Amino acid sequence: MDWCPSSFFRLHPSAFRLVSSPLRPPFLLAPTDSHMRFARFLSVPVIAACVACNSLSDITRPPGAAVADLRIINAAPATTGVTVHLDGGSAIATLSFRQSNAVCVSVPAGDHSLEFRVSGTAIASTGAVTFEDEERYTAVLTSLGATAKAMVLADDVTPGSGNHGLRFINAMATAGDVYVFPPSGALGTVVANIPNPAELVGDAEYVTRPTTETQVQFFDVGVSTGTPRAEFTVPALSSPRLATIVLTDVGATTAFIVNACP
Repeated sequence: MDWCPSSFFRLHPSAFRLVSSPLRPPFLLAPTDSHMRFARFLSVPVIAACVACNSLSDITRPPGAAVADLRIINAAPATTGVTVHLDGGSAIATLSFRQSNAVCVSVPAGDHSLEFRVSGTAIASTGAVTFEDEERYTAVLTSLGATAKAMVLADDVTPGSGNHGLRFINAMATAGDVYVFPPSGALGTVVANIPNPAELVGDAEYVTRPTTETQVQFFDVGVSTGTPRAEFTVPALSSPRLATIVLTDVGATTAFIVNACP
């Protein structure tokens, strides 16, 4: 005995379970007179429930929302208390130099912009960026003197077994060469030439290296001997084994690392 149109079952299976479960036992019994009277007694509320089928969609949850994960890094020396705003809304992070958001921000898939402000005044903006569903991104604020720049970089690299992916951001005033090599090993060849922050654009790519190569040194362009401008030891990285290393000449340590979103 169908008490609601078949379209109801097709469109609202979760509603069917909720509404029908207390009603099914009487209809599964033999159609005695008492049961028929019970069915007639229920006919009005049952019909009302069928008429209200459309309203049940209000409590039917759609599949998970389409979102991207975003890490944000302040790689702009001498900046403190920088607030980050998505599409001009409320702050989604407040970061000083060397800081990043500990928990990645979920950004709805689609086109969005990030604005970086100090004391309420915008110092840089990414412009419109397309965030894709289930993808990872890293936003970076850099600066050279009084000029700040912001960009969003895709974390869409899969390093492969036994490798890690390293991205290098130069927070110093001049360009340089990056070497990555094993402990106690030779420098080898340049793995990346990175510009100063003013010349950096949204194409800072990951360099895929074996996880045994954990030593990073940064020299002037064309130089590979003497004291490096910056050096760093890469720790073991958790999945997805991607990280951004910011090279800086501000403070006692000359580099810091930020993992991509998990």
